[in-house]
Amino acid sequence: MSVKFALAVSDHKAIRHTVNYHPRIWGDRFTTLSVKSHTYTQKMSTKSALTVSHQKAVCRKGDYHRNHPNHIWGDCFTTLCVKSHAHTKIMSTKSVLEVFDQKVLRRTADFHPNIWGDHFMTYVCDDEAIKLWREEAEELKEKVRKMLKDEIMTTANLPKKLKLIDAVQRLGVSYHFEEEIDELLEQIFINHKTCVADYDLHDTALLFRLQRQQGSNVSCDVFKKFRDHKGSFKGDSVGGTLSLYEAAHLRVHGEDILDEALDFATTQLNSVLITNFSHPLAKQIQHALRRPIRKSTPRLEAWHYMSFYKAESESHDENLLKFAKLDFNILQKMHQKEMSILARWWKDLDFRRKLSCPGHETDYQNVTCGY
Repeated sequence: MSVKFALAVSDHKAIRHTVNYHPRIWGDRFTTLSVKSHTYTQKMSTKSALTVSHQKAVCRKGDYHRNHPNHIWGDCFTTLCVKSHAHTKIMSTKSVLEVFDQKVLRRTADFHPNIWGDHFMTYVCDDEAIKLWREEAEELKEKVRKMLKDEIMTTANLPKKLKLIDAVQRLGVSYHFEEEIDELLEQIFINHKTCVADYDLHDTALLFRLQRQQGSNVSCDVFKKFRDHKGSFKGDSVGGTLSLYEAAHLRVHGEDILDEALDFATTQLNSVLITNFSHPLAKQIQHALRRPIRKSTPRLEAWHYMSFYKAESESHDENLLKFAKLDFNILQKMHQKEMSILARWWKDLDFRRKLSCPGHETDYQNVTCGY
């Protein structure tokens, strides 16, 4: 071409050639992309990522894109999600960059005030009173021990043996008589295992629970005789149903008969509370439904059971009950003394002053769990 024509062409703007592409086939299929990481969790848009790097996306047209208005990936890389095992945090790239320009602030927690205050700081232990309690408790303990040994010497009256063992354990004093209890349960297992079919629901369930608590592998088939021809349980008394309820909580996986027993006992005991709330065992039933023996704390259960055991005016032993109360009080005083020592030790550490940060006066004394 001539020079004049070439100069004329150079004064005009270049016109881009456009191609009509087909609609994207993926749509928003890949709206998010998850990438796993062990460091952090971040979510950013592709636009923000390209802005940070100051680059532009360039898509070159080709013959295979002719008559296709949009690229096939759509918004596949619109978001980037990186997952972490340490923490989960989602932020845009812009937010990430802004964090570096801001002052890092400490996280503070508002712990509730110490519920005990200085109660244990001012506790004074009455050693003379505790000494008298110990002397009296030793005398009563020997009486209870003699009572257990007398039961070992006899082979008759199984219900009395079972109730005595159950009372000693639930009153929280069984740790004084572990050898006697083991020997008595072994005797019961040897001498009465052939007579289980003659026992009622209460004694059968009580024997089952005591032996399982002791670690014996007792079969749950002993409860089959308490089902009717349809396979449903039948209770002979409220006390028997309550005993079955407590025993069913020691079931293991696969013991369907105990699952059915627990459902039956729970329904029956709730029915008793609705129809006959004045029943002598009403309070004990209410407590058992709320917190069965298997799921209770031994010392707390001992405190509750003292009132139930005392209400059994015909069968409770006064020496055992008095010994249980003395033992409970002695242990309580010992725990209070230990907490007093611990409270003074914590105060002497003075963590509130040593670990406090400017602008963040956290009351470290309130962070303690317990006192």
